[in-house]
Amino acid sequence: IVSCNVALAASAPKMRTIPRVEQQAWTADALRVFLRAAAGHRLFPALWLSANTGVRRSELLGLRWSDLDVDHARLSINRGLVAVGYEVHESRGKTDHSRRCIDLDPTTLAVLDGPAASGVRRGGHRPTWVVTTASGDPVHPHSISQTFDRIARRAPVPIIRFHELRHTHGSLLIAYGVDAMVVKER
Repeated sequence: IVSCNVALAASAPKMRTIPRVEQQAWTADALRVFLRAAAGHRLFPALWLSANTGVRRSELLGLRWSDLDVDHARLSINRGLVAVGYEVHESRGKTDHSRRCIDLDPTTLAVLDGPAASGVRRGGHRPTWVVTTASGDPVHPHSISQTFDRIARRAPVPIIRFHELRHTHGSLLIAYGVDAMVVKER
């Protein structure tokens, strides 16, 4: 029905460089202010865990209670939950080195053992996932990012993305003298 090829008359888009987004990180004080603002929120344990371990969002949401070794104060990262077309899927991790163990400090263990982290109990048992909705289902990746954004906007801290909690954790470890290779492996 078309009498000529209209694509021949079109011009190709100009090639432009995409401006690089500068990674940001909070200071220890800003992180403290944010965590105080998040205290009391149902997802506070997840936000605390992310800020104090540097795990990726997908890794955080993919944590199962069986991945937590309280006796050795260690967390095993084995999988992630990612959103593809808003549908949640389990993944094996972003890189070959995604599967790892992360040591936990006593405060983080206490936060994970607190009432806010106990989750929905069905038949007296915790749900499978560490980070759950009120009904015990895994939290959608977009939902935790939106929660983070809302709390960060209300707190008097610079606005960063959820992923930049990971950079904050790494930056603070390096600032406190932790070897860069140890930070990289975490």
